[in-house]
Amino acid sequence: GAINNTSKRTQFRRGFSGSLWSSSWKDGTIEFAVGGLLIATLAIDQALQYQDRLERKNVMNEIDNLTRVGSDDDVAEMEEWLNREKPLFDCVVRTVPFSLDGYKCLKGVKVGDVVEVLEEQVGPGNMYNLCRTKGDSKSAKPIAAGWVPTKYLEKVPA
Repeated sequence: GAINNTSKRTQFRRGFSGSLWSSSWKDGTIEFAVGGLLIATLAIDQALQYQDRLERKNVMNEIDNLTRVGSDDDVAEMEEWLNREKPLFDCVVRTVPFSLDGYKCLKGVKVGDVVEVLEEQVGPGNMYNLCRTKGDSKSAKPIAAGWVPTKYLEKVPA
């Protein structure tokens, strides 16, 4: 009986040591398979992150365009502002804030520029004046029109 048990153990060990599992560990096949799986997982993750960044960037650009451009009605409104006959009075721009970038805000003005006020107390909280730039001479048409916060303007004495 004892000889029979010993031979079974030896046979089991030989069978296990010569198995596919054992040879895979010895020649590195399992490590290559696990490493390849990890690299494939990381590559897929990077591709998905890149796709998310592109989608996020496209959405942000679309939102930016919608908030800055305005609609066809806004273009007609701008034409009306530029073609008004008489302004109420002139103002000097005393400060130009960094964040003055809404699509209805007057762009391209610098500190010291003189603008024509067309309407007072417009926009959110009635905190803006509707202004347009003055032309270079009497015959020149105004270039732009838009809102400017009243706190950044100083009325020019008549």
